[in-house]
Amino acid sequence: RLLDGGRSAIRVGRPPAGTFATDGPAVCAEIHEGLAIHLPTHFYHVVPAGAE
Repeated sequence: RLLDGGRSAIRVGRPPAGTFATDGPAVCAEIHEGLAIHLPTHFYHVVPAGAE
């Protein structure tokens, strides 16, 4: 599950000189996301028959 941090932004601006092959406006995206991993509540230790 991805969690939105509420701080993500997309904006248009002028990058520093020499960043791209041509000059002009560019799109900048900043994405702040979190990741939640849901684990099972029970774990099982499985051993094949005869391996004991």
